[in-house]
Amino acid sequence: MTDRAPIETTDTTSKTAPEPQPRPGEPKARPNETEAARQAAAERRARQAAQLRANLARRKAQSRDRASEEEGL
Repeated sequence: MTDRAPIETTDTTSKTAPEPQPRPGEPKARPNETEAARQAAAERRARQAAQLRANLARRKAQSRDRASEEEGL
């Protein structure tokens, strides 16, 4: 047999501090997500939303241009 001491385990399931509540309007944070990761994700979503709005505006303008060309013919 071995003469090593048994490995002691610690209980990591107990919590000493309450979980922070998400800000109103924000999704619940993932357990391992840092504030920097949340900020980066929010910035990505904002850029994507701006890009979608710009694409929609461009497509609407193209549609109006085509409609005015058809009326002029």
